[in-house]
Amino acid sequence: MHLAWNAICLHYFTMPPRQKPRLTVKTWHVVSEAVETGVAYGLMRAYKYQDTPNREDLTEHLEREVMTALAEVINFDKLTRSLSL
Repeated sequence: MHLAWNAICLHYFTMPPRQKPRLTVKTWHVVSEAVETGVAYGLMRAYKYQDTPNREDLTEHLEREVMTALAEVINFDKLTRSLSL
């Protein structure tokens, strides 16, 4: 019995570690989709309140909606903490 247990332990501890499956994200696609969605929504919001929005209003709406769309796919809190170290 003791020899069998030693053989099992030896086999278990000398096995190569399992490779975890790696998940890759197509970052360019994810970010470009978020920017495209944000721009479309920002334009829609800018023209919702004015027939001819001025440059500042367009910029404000576009920036807010693009950043909102990006915040849905990027964890900025984690990113800013790692950059501040």
